[in-house]
Amino acid sequence: MLKLFGEVRWPLAGMMVFMNLAVALERVVLAMGRSRLVLGLGLLGSWAGQVPLVVALTQLWRNDLVALYTGVALGYALLDVMYAYVVLTADWDKYALEKKEQKEGAATDVATAASEDDERGKVMEGTGDGREGYI
Repeated sequence: MLKLFGEVRWPLAGMMVFMNLAVALERVVLAMGRSRLVLGLGLLGSWAGQVPLVVALTQLWRNDLVALYTGVALGYALLDVMYAYVVLTADWDKYALEKKEQKEGAATDVATAASEDDERGKVMEGTGDGREGYI
């Protein structure tokens, strides 16, 4: 049993490194507002990368955990390459401007909602019956 863990240590470590890199790069692409692209690349990385690689390696190379984790690691590496391409070729000025406009729009929406709340919450004066009414 310990021999098996010794054999699988490098593919398992590679899988963990590539998986965590994919998570970090995915967060960058999500911050760009490209969630559909993240979904598409995730599906592509899984079904065109990891699954075929695991099947191929376990059938053609060796039928054990080393082949399984190697296939998963290589699939994550493929996903990392795709995410890195998106991040490195992105028009960062465009995405910064979009985020700035979204932030300014959100601030305007909050200010408008606050002023509407102020208008609704004003006390009506002079009701004459001792009660305060609200608009």
